[in-house]
Amino acid sequence: MPATKTAVSIDNTLFEKAEQIAAELDLSRSGLYALAIGEFVGRYETRSIQQQINAVLADVDDEEDMRFLKAARNHLGTLLPTEW
Repeated sequence: MPATKTAVSIDNTLFEKAEQIAAELDLSRSGLYALAIGEFVGRYETRSIQQQINAVLADVDDEEDMRFLKAARNHLGTLLPTEW
């Protein structure tokens, strides 16, 4: 996969903690940052999808749909840590 070089400025304390974690995980600094950003992007996309689903489901008023919605929320809540 092609990679793009970038430069970022972060607080010194955060930098030191990141260096320590990278060493503990036997990762390069770039590897750790890529992993962290990938995790953040995944969580952001999941939250965005959940917000869209919640917006659609906000209009549910049928009793059968409400039972389905409750079951779906219970099931999805076991899969993803969310505000559901």
